[in-house]
Amino acid sequence: MGIEGINDIKAKLDVANKVMSKIGGHMSGKSQVVMCRVVRHMVALIRCDQRRETRR
Repeated sequence: MGIEGINDIKAKLDVANKVMSKIGGHMSGKSQVVMCRVVRHMVALIRCDQRRETRR
């Protein structure tokens, strides 16, 4: 994976973290846990997608 791929992942993670922070500020504790799981799943999908791109 090149520098561009790493920077792309970092940018996507930054966006996901900002979204989670904004939404999480309006949620109860249990809802925040669910949101964290959603974001972790998004991160896993982004990484999987990046691996596929590097194999092509």
